Amino acid sequence: MAAAELFCDLIASHSGRDKVMKVLCYTAKVLSTPNSTIKTENAKKFYIFSSRVSQARATLRLIDDLPAILYALKYGLGRQEKTRFDAVLGVLTNIVDILFFPVDKICWLSDHNILQLDKEKKSKWDVINSVFWSLSVFLNLSRVLRDYHDKHIVTPRLILDDGGEKTSISSKDQYEQQRVMDSITVVRMSLDLVHAVSSLPKGCLWGGEIKSWKVGVIGSLSGILGIYQYVVKIKKSKKH
Repeated sequence: MAAAELFCDLIASHSGRDKVMKVLCYTAKVLSTPNSTIKTENAKKFYIFSSRVSQARATLRLIDDLPAILYALKYGLGRQEKTRFDAVLGVLTNIVDILFFPVDKICWLSDHNILQLDKEKKSKWDVINSVFWSLSVFLNLSRVLRDYHDKHIVTPRLILDDGGEKTSISSKDQYEQQRVMDSITVVRMSLDLVHAVSSLPKGCLWGGEIKSWKVGVIGSLSGILGIYQYVVKIKKSKKH
């Protein structure tokens, strides 16, 4: 019963629901490759399922630009950041995230034949979409890595250099839990970067070089890590 309630809490929000759909989408993508254990007929069914779930996720992204714009307006020029570099990185990330959504909308309209584009133009918009996706993940990962470096590498060293600092066991446990969650975020976003770049055309880094089932594994692992973090967040919020 507790597990069912937790799952309902997970899918109650757009973010949680998207994470579940992501795992379903990419797990089906792994199974869509025919092999000795999966017949071609079944593989086609998994491919169709993966494709439909992916389209559903794209549809749900149609109004995601509004929260992104609001966040960017609140963030402003990043004067709350510790360094100017962090501020510039934050502003660039917000710009790329905002520009991604109209491009994604054009691709969605084209995929559903609402916007009529020839094959060449559609291909160009798909490439632009992949470029913005890759840039967005790269910039967000860069911010996460800088934050991780400051919180878990620089700060502990400063404390040790200062002769140590007496902390309670609960504080140490909280710090360790946060370090683990931050480490998972780094791994998850690194997987997302590998995935995003793989969607670029051949010749652009490792674009087009990763097999479909491997992309499915990468996407599934990222989704599972995302669900784990979200569940931990839900449990923590219920305790307070």
